[in-house]
Amino acid sequence: MLRKPRPEIQPLQSTVFQRPVSVDPIKIYEYLALGLKVVSTPMGAIHEYPLTFLFDEFGLTQAIERALAYKPTQLDWRKTDDLLSQATWRARLISMLERSGVTM
Repeated sequence: MLRKPRPEIQPLQSTVFQRPVSVDPIKIYEYLALGLKVVSTPMGAIHEYPLTFLFDEFGLTQAIERALAYKPTQLDWRKTDDLLSQATWRARLISMLERSGVTM
């Protein structure tokens, strides 16, 4: 169960000028599980993650302001729970095996 939202955010560090594409930062799941909003540079699929605010090389301040002002909804928490339930190593392994044609 997630904690109640607090007016806190967690920056997710990445090199701003080198945008990684095939990256899935494990820490983001920890931050979301703690009920924190995340501010990050664009990488991988995190643009689809709930409670995640992206910035480019000039927009860090604005992303932080958006994150601090945003009030999470019940839908945000449901999306976060769904995301976290699929972020286990077991769920990832099953997904990889299924994509490889292996059934369990």
